[in-house]
Amino acid sequence: MNNDVEKGASSFDKDSATTPDYASGRGGQPSYEETTVVREGWGRRMMDSFKRDPNLTVTPKGTIGANGRVFDPKNAAAATANSPLARRLKSRHLQMIAIGGSIGTGLFVASGKALAAGGPASVLVCFVLIGIMLYCTVHALGEMAVLFPVAGSFSAYSTRFLDPAWGFAMGWNYALQWLVVLPLEVISASITINYWDEQPRYNHAIFVTIFLVVIISINLFGIKGYGEAEFFFSIIKIIAVIGYILLGIILNCGGGPDGGYIGGKYWSDPGAFNHGFKGLCSVFVTAAFAFAGTELVGLAAAETENPRKSLPTAVKQVFWRITLFYIVSLTLVGLLVPYNDNRLLKGGSANTAASPFVISIENAGITVLPSVMNCVILIAVLSVGNSSIFGSSRTLAALADQGQAPKILGYIDRQGRPLVAIIVASTLGLIAYAADSSAEGTVFDWLLAASGLSSIFTWGSICLAHIRFRRAWKVQGHTLDEIAFRSQPGVVGSWVGFIFNCLVLIVQFWVGAWPVGYASMTASRQLKSFFLSYLAAPIVLSCYAVYKFWKKTIIVRANEMDLQTGIRELNLPALIAEERAERAAWPKWKQLYKAQETVLGVYIFHRHGDRTSKSFTPTVLTDLGYSQVYASGNFYRNRYINASSSIYGISPDLVINSQLNVQAPVDLVLQSSAMGFLQGLYPAVGATLGTQTLADNTTVEAPLNGYQLIPVNAVASASSGANSENSAWLQGQSGCLNAITSSNDYFYSNEYVTLLNSTGPFYSSILPVINKTFTAAQDTFKNAYTIFDLIHVSEIHNASIPSSNLLTPETLFQLQTLADNHEFNLAYNSSEPIRAIAGSTLAAQILQQLNSTITGKSHSQIGIQFGAYASFLSFFGLAQLPAASVNFTGIVDYASAMTFELVTNATVTSTSYPSTDDISVRFLFSNGSASDHPLTTYPLFGQQETVIPWTTFASEMGKFAIGDQATWCSQCGNTTGVCASTATSSSSSPSSTSSGSAQKSTNDGGVSRAVAGVIGAMVTLAVVLGVEALVMLLAGWRLVGRKSAATPAGGEDTVSAVGKA
Repeated sequence: MNNDVEKGASSFDKDSATTPDYASGRGGQPSYEETTVVREGWGRRMMDSFKRDPNLTVTPKGTIGANGRVFDPKNAAAATANSPLARRLKSRHLQMIAIGGSIGTGLFVASGKALAAGGPASVLVCFVLIGIMLYCTVHALGEMAVLFPVAGSFSAYSTRFLDPAWGFAMGWNYALQWLVVLPLEVISASITINYWDEQPRYNHAIFVTIFLVVIISINLFGIKGYGEAEFFFSIIKIIAVIGYILLGIILNCGGGPDGGYIGGKYWSDPGAFNHGFKGLCSVFVTAAFAFAGTELVGLAAAETENPRKSLPTAVKQVFWRITLFYIVSLTLVGLLVPYNDNRLLKGGSANTAASPFVISIENAGITVLPSVMNCVILIAVLSVGNSSIFGSSRTLAALADQGQAPKILGYIDRQGRPLVAIIVASTLGLIAYAADSSAEGTVFDWLLAASGLSSIFTWGSICLAHIRFRRAWKVQGHTLDEIAFRSQPGVVGSWVGFIFNCLVLIVQFWVGAWPVGYASMTASRQLKSFFLSYLAAPIVLSCYAVYKFWKKTIIVRANEMDLQTGIRELNLPALIAEERAERAAWPKWKQLYKAQETVLGVYIFHRHGDRTSKSFTPTVLTDLGYSQVYASGNFYRNRYINASSSIYGISPDLVINSQLNVQAPVDLVLQSSAMGFLQGLYPAVGATLGTQTLADNTTVEAPLNGYQLIPVNAVASASSGANSENSAWLQGQSGCLNAITSSNDYFYSNEYVTLLNSTGPFYSSILPVINKTFTAAQDTFKNAYTIFDLIHVSEIHNASIPSSNLLTPETLFQLQTLADNHEFNLAYNSSEPIRAIAGSTLAAQILQQLNSTITGKSHSQIGIQFGAYASFLSFFGLAQLPAASVNFTGIVDYASAMTFELVTNATVTSTSYPSTDDISVRFLFSNGSASDHPLTTYPLFGQQETVIPWTTFASEMGKFAIGDQATWCSQCGNTTGVCASTATSSSSSPSSTSSGSAQKSTNDGGVSRAVAGVIGAMVTLAVVLGVEALVMLLAGWRLVGRKSAATPAGGEDTVSAVGKA
């Protein structure tokens, strides 16, 4: 349950609590009866495992279906991405699936056809280009699969990010692609069997039956059987390919039994290319077929234990598979086998020993290894056939779940197997019995045509979906730092992959319509050649057109894409902690090899936890708020103190108070929040560390199990006024005359007047909910925040609310949106920077703390300040954060935090500290307690980089930081109280807010605590009354006092520039 006040979390409903059932022995009543567990026999248990589990579906809860609506939306938030296909794949399984999973007959057998059609240079060029494209594609897929795991089909991405009709077409395209692979692989095996059975003496149906039985049996063992089988098969294939590469190098250099240096002889005679450019283009489909299955890494992501850790590693392994297993091995094949060798597999034929790998070994005069290589090819057949049933069955079941295929295909048994889909996929394997006919090679060609080009459509759709996803991610205010795994080539790589896929489709159309030697072909032969090259295209386009016409779907716009439902809720803090623990256990050489940056210090500006409503003073921190700030403190402990990448020199257990600088205004809620946070940051140390031995050898144990006492310095400054949680006018507490005047100007702006008038009916509609606290005159946009605050707090803590039926999700969202607009405009205005005085003062405090960390060489590593929400909004505007995300224009949630990290990649020791040129700053923000919401990096000052040099950071912050008394008085226009002594000098020599003044404030220590206290206390007491009088005279309206604002029902129409801390 999300109990975050700012986001309208649900409250506990006592009426919905479960009533204990004592009659049945449940509900907490212990049972003393003896229980006998009857275990059924093995046969019965096996039969029962095939029975349907009605609660299981392949499609994750929350996946967008073909109709564009959420699949099972009721349970989407709770069951996101929890596919019933039990996540039993471990990292080792995924690594092997990535490296060797799809190495099969496409490489070992069909590459011979490609060599005969285009020559060795064409094979090398096409496989390199397809490999580059696929590298970009798999990275794009990996990024989306970590966020939105799918269990069955990549069509979910096309449905969500492109067009539901295209998703339907891609779903069936992918299903058909894998359905034909099983018979295709078994036929390839029969071709390989011809190596030993040249006559042929044995009926090939025998071998087809053996292969089908083995492949189907493996899949009946479920995901565990698939994973273990692929792990075993991939090891054999990898060893074989590496062995062949070593052997090929030796043979090419003349080390074979028949001797003779080969070198590049066959690139000259018969040549590097066959049939010119058209021959090169004809190789693309074969190359695509050879690479088919690489995307299974993403398909298996739904069934991994930790996708953030294992999937990115597996995706990166694709590079090595493409380079080592395809490019290097096929380069050697092209050097060892001429493209005019009659034994190579050609269209419509099924010659013996068709594999160019086997042919190259035979040409060297080696007699045993060809049989060994053929055995490896047979194992590869089992592997890819195994993958084909895995991929097609999951795809069919997912299509059934989404209403795109017969429902019976969604049948999942109690072991999580899509049983009916497995049976359908296995049944189509019977096509492989064509291996006994004379048309074996022709059937092979048609199956290859149906499978090869399908991959191009699949990969192109993945790239385009990633491009659209990234666009929507940006439009909807997200940053890349929220993505657990990012594609290395990024959007540019996806564009490369998409464009190249389109080019392959174009050139393949040309080759299919006008093949080599088409002038001498009959019309029927030319038509056959076209469909052999382009069979998948009409199938895909037909599916798209029919579904588009039938369902009348539309292309999904970026701002309408659902980026929340179905997203996998990874516990990033826990996963990061796990990764750090693993890194800590690395040996020294590995730690040096994978050295990471060092954190020198941090500054944290934190908001309090959940509190009672400002409408009823005094406000207090609730138990929920206490738990929020405590959890946040514990998160920062795990990130910066008790971690492998902790702050340099920080004490891990016992607090050293000189290392911390903790501040909070004189306010009950903020002081309590600070203390709760510190209990999580440095918890009780227990009896072992919390015990001291005195001079007389007696021991004293610290109270409360070693509770650590950490002082919270009481400060009063413009960024966080004293007693702010009982105040409805935060800007007034700043004591800055010009800031108060600037904020009041908002109430005369066109924007405010327009909203005041247009939202009148909306606020009137909710008056029955708040009429005990607000009058009809007060129920307007003028009091947008206090109304929102009252209702929001009630939603969290009150079991019953008057007229609660009026508070629909849309109404609550509108209330918060209006409050966000109201408060942001009071805190910041780009044309009047003085309005953001709170942010300017905070900027100076940040600079002061970080500068002291640098100059003290990390002796004061952590600065923490608890303050009002207005300081967040003011700083957001000054630092141009709304340019990074529109979310920075709204009120931050309770327990939110801004974090500024000082980092370096230089070596840090007790005798060697980095210079300022080697130090950088990273800004992070968590909207809500960092224990529940990701601490995300954002770029400051309108820049693109999230890590900026310290000198740049100090210069940019200095442009608006105000940290000394003279500058503060001058900018605020104050001439009385503590500012009286600076009035004359300020008028004759205007203070600057440039980097020079800011640097001075940083080097001189800024506003000391004593001066800050004077500014905050005396100015507040001495100036506010005068300011109010002046504003009443000049502006013509009356400010509301704290008492009347806190109890709005008792006064007249309230124009309150309300604030929340």
